[in-house]
Amino acid sequence: MPRVPSGNPSFIHTLGGNFVDNAGRTLLLRGVNLLSKAPLHQPSQVLDGFWEAAEVGGESFIGRPLSLDDVDEHLARLRGWGFNMLRFPVTWESLEHAGPEKYDYEFMDYTIEILRKCKAHGFKVYLNPHQDTVSFPAKALLLLLLS
Repeated sequence: MPRVPSGNPSFIHTLGGNFVDNAGRTLLLRGVNLLSKAPLHQPSQVLDGFWEAAEVGGESFIGRPLSLDDVDEHLARLRGWGFNMLRFPVTWESLEHAGPEKYDYEFMDYTIEILRKCKAHGFKVYLNPHQDTVSFPAKALLLLLLS
């Protein structure tokens, strides 16, 4: 059997077409998307003024996809339904909604808190840098991941 890379015990690897843990055990991942591509006060189906607002600075995404007040309830419900994996897209717009190189550090702190809650509820998380709303340099993502 090929050797599984060592390191952080929570890392997931691929081996023989399967997802495996550091002990080489095959993982059965059952997941859902945890995302929102619009600011807190902008329903995703309402596009009136969305692009114009984004061009002049947009709104914060804090509270998307979940409110810190409600996150435990939602994550417990997802675990109760048998899910153990979350795809967590982070859009460029949420990191730099005020414009290029104008980073929303409060949103980054919010995201870290949500990720900590996901870990506390036993979820594996695929953090997905996502760009389909607006495109800014990769520097914002690096700041999120390295801070």
